Amino acid sequence: MRGHTMTEQWKTLDATTDHNSYSQYPNYAHHYVSNSRLAKQYGNVYTIWAGNLPVVVLSGFKAVKEGLINHSECFDERPVTPFFKTLANEMAKVHKEIDDVLGSSPSFEYQDHKNLPYTMAVIHEILRAHSIFFVGLPRQCIMDVNLLGFFIPKGTYIILDIDSVLLDPKIWEAPTEFYPNHFLDKEGRFVEREQLLAFGAGPRVCIGKQLARIELFVFFTSLLRRFTFQLPEGVKENNKGYSGGFLKTAPLYKFCAVPRYTAA
Repeated sequence: MRGHTMTEQWKTLDATTDHNSYSQYPNYAHHYVSNSRLAKQYGNVYTIWAGNLPVVVLSGFKAVKEGLINHSECFDERPVTPFFKTLANEMAKVHKEIDDVLGSSPSFEYQDHKNLPYTMAVIHEILRAHSIFFVGLPRQCIMDVNLLGFFIPKGTYIILDIDSVLLDPKIWEAPTEFYPNHFLDKEGRFVEREQLLAFGAGPRVCIGKQLARIELFVFFTSLLRRFTFQLPEGVKENNKGYSGGFLKTAPLYKFCAVPRYTAA
C-alpha cells in the first residue's frame, strides 16, 4: 500500500504551505492543505500510520462517494475505538425573506422551507463552511476490495476526509468563504448539493439526518425571526479558529441576541 508516517509528512508540508489563502479558517490550513497535498502526492486513496496501525484515507469527493455508496457493503463496520460578523449581511437577507414570507403569523412549519430558499441556503452553507467534523466517523473494511485502483485488505480502518470535499475549490466557487449562493441556482431557488457530506452518505448515513434538518430549520428560523445576533459593544471580531482532534471545537466567546421590533 502507498503510505508514510503522518507526523513526518506533516512537518515537511507545513514548512512549505502557504496558509494565507486559508486565513479565514486558520486551523483548517494545516489539516486541509496538508491533506490535499498528501492526496496530490499519493493519490486520493492513501495510507497513514497510527503507530503500527495502517489507516486508509479516502480524500476528495470521488473517493469518499465511492467508499460510502458504491462500496458501502465493504466498509460496514465501525472500529472499536462562530461567525456572527461573517453572517451579518446574510442575516439581514434572511430577516427580510422570513418577514416577507411568514409575516406576523405566530407559527410556521417545516414545509415553509420550500418558500424560504435563501434561509435554506444559509443553513446548508453553515453545514458546509462550519462542519463539526475534520474527518468522518471511521469505518472498517469487512472484505478485500479494490477502490479506485487501490487494494484495501479486510480489517483495514478507513478514514473519510470530509474537509477534502467541503473545501474543494474544484467543487465550490468560494470554498474558504461563507457563500450561500453555493446552494442557489441562477433564479435564486434552493438546490441540494450531493457534495455536502455533513451527514455522510450511503446506507450508513447519519440516522438522525432528517430530524436534524427539520430541527435546524425550525430552530434557526425561530431565532432569526425574533433576534438579531451581533458582537458585544467594543468587540470587533471573535476568534474563528477551531481546536480539537476528531471534532472541531470552537473557542468560548460572547455575543448579543437583540430582540427585533418585528418579533411576533
